[in-house]
Amino acid sequence: MFGRKTQELQMVTVLERPKTYKPAPLSEGELKEYTELAQKAGVYVSQLVMHRFSRFLNEYDIPVFNHDEVVKYMDVKAKEEKDKCGWKWHPLRPKDKIGSVFGTYEGAPSDYYHPNNTGVYGKPIPLHALKKVALIEEHFHNEVKMFVSDYAVKNPDPFLMALIEGNRVVHRWVIDVWNEPGFGLIQQLK
Repeated sequence: MFGRKTQELQMVTVLERPKTYKPAPLSEGELKEYTELAQKAGVYVSQLVMHRFSRFLNEYDIPVFNHDEVVKYMDVKAKEEKDKCGWKWHPLRPKDKIGSVFGTYEGAPSDYYHPNNTGVYGKPIPLHALKKVALIEEHFHNEVKMFVSDYAVKNPDPFLMALIEGNRVVHRWVIDVWNEPGFGLIQQLK
């Protein structure tokens, strides 16, 4: 009509970043009782470290991203790429490598880590994330491992994850995210 062509409208899904929350740790009294009982029994329980770490996150006001939302977000981001290679978690440092495997690898990796085929993260880390890593290192040393998400694009938007490896259990908290490229390192140093 009137010489105009009709345009087809396409639906676009807006992908929002996952939301954060504060963990609900054991009370100080419960944690103390649990620690004393574990010591009396002579057992190491990864859940004890997990509860200490949850209290630490609350004490230092470090928000945690919902892990399931992070997985969904990263799955969508990785599928948007032309090669659809999926995404993995990389140990931040050589000392963060663990023996456990986690995540899925069905066609493409999702929320995946395998010690034999996932190298150490090799891209710059922003100052705000480094501060968290240093604080965690100061309080937990080798009890908490640090991982960074990555997928096969030049400039992904990585998440930082803290991990506690237990007996057949891996406890994970996603505690930071930054934009690539140029997350503002120069501005952060000013």
